[in-house]
Amino acid sequence: MGTKARWIASILIGLTIIGLIALWESNKPEQPNLVGYFGSTPQEMKGKSFNSIDEAVDEFAKAYTEEARVSKYDVYYKSTTKYQKQHQIPGVIVFNMPVDNEKHEVLHIAPFYINEKDNQYSVAAYSISGSTDRIKESPKYVIYTQPLKNNNYDFIFSKHKLYLPESDVVINMKKHKLFMGILNYDDSYIEI
Repeated sequence: MGTKARWIASILIGLTIIGLIALWESNKPEQPNLVGYFGSTPQEMKGKSFNSIDEAVDEFAKAYTEEARVSKYDVYYKSTTKYQKQHQIPGVIVFNMPVDNEKHEVLHIAPFYINEKDNQYSVAAYSISGSTDRIKESPKYVIYTQPLKNNNYDFIFSKHKLYLPESDVVINMKKHKLFMGILNYDDSYIEI
């Protein structure tokens, strides 16, 4: 074998090894370990409205987590023009909750919705979930879907922003080392 052939063979072997490593890395499952928590609006929050989004969300989160019996939680939401036009802003409450006879804790994600009417804000949660065929399943993210009247919301969670499907909004949940994408579709199959 000549020197030129050895170089070509070495380059091909090197490229093959690099290609196999890249393929392995891209298929390595990194799905976040979390659970959807679909509770309904606490009784004490039904019919209440507030002057600001922050006040409404704070009061709702306190009542919701008290009902779920957790003391530490984080709240994530982001208002966009699209969500403001439909007068409904989705968000999540994130908390750790014991599982397996309280031997260890798992991150729980609880969706909620900020509703606006006449410059007053209320917050609601719904104890329903669904499935979606709009987003392809992947070992790189977790999807939770909530079908509401006239709107479907897909909440997508990934450890890496790169792996999130196209979303209306992406929120960096730094404390939990997650990224959340929220995707909204018109029309629904469950009416509330």
